[in-house]
Amino acid sequence: MAVRYERLKQKKEIDLKDYEYVYDMFTEEDERITELKRIVSELPEPQRRVILIYASTASLKKVADLLNVSQPTIATMVNEIRQKIYKQYGKSHF
Repeated sequence: MAVRYERLKQKKEIDLKDYEYVYDMFTEEDERITELKRIVSELPEPQRRVILIYASTASLKKVADLLNVSQPTIATMVNEIRQKIYKQYGKSHF
């Protein structure tokens, strides 16, 4: 897993400002959204980059193309990140 994240660190810089507030699309702030924001903000930068771009584009291919990483690698990473969020967020919120 460390190899994947090292490759992400080596790739071109992407301004996360374009993706950073994708989860602010909700008009009503509630504790569930606040908790998800907190969890995402605490992810390591490579994971946060992947999940924010994925959340914005809903396309593994677009994320892979933007980060110059293979689509299967991005799919694996998104799944790992989802599991991490699910574990931290708790089953009761889903």
